[in-house]
Amino acid sequence: MEDLYDRKIAIFHASVNDRNDALKQMAERFADEGLVKEDFYEELLKREDAFPTGICLDTCCIALPHCDASPDYVSQVAFMSFERPVRFIEMGSDGHEIDVSMIFVFTLNKTTDQLDLMMRFMEAFKDKELMEAFMNVDDYDEYHKLIEKGRLC
Repeated sequence: MEDLYDRKIAIFHASVNDRNDALKQMAERFADEGLVKEDFYEELLKREDAFPTGICLDTCCIALPHCDASPDYVSQVAFMSFERPVRFIEMGSDGHEIDVSMIFVFTLNKTTDQLDLMMRFMEAFKDKELMEAFMNVDDYDEYHKLIEKGRLC
């Protein structure tokens, strides 16, 4: 898997109106970097509506919005933390909303990379100290150190 963080797509303590606003801002960043097709935002919303990605951890709730892998994408992971929590639907629930503090949005160009990436994230999510650090990080260099510490790259 290529370097998933080389485009430096990270937004810290974003002020967003709601889930859709957050996903739109992230989709625009991916598009600005030339990483996705022009319908990425719509695909991201459709996927999140059908298969919600909100997850509650011990320290906070997060979400992992993404689309199915596509050869039209450049594999990358983006990050956004929020000034105030944003409502997402909890993964595997029957529409239960949770207050999410941060999201990791990813694009992958190979389906086989998705399981590996998800397993890395699930392992990192067990580290309470790491998750608290992600909630508080406010610059890219520190963010990348957390990525390395969590073995997410």
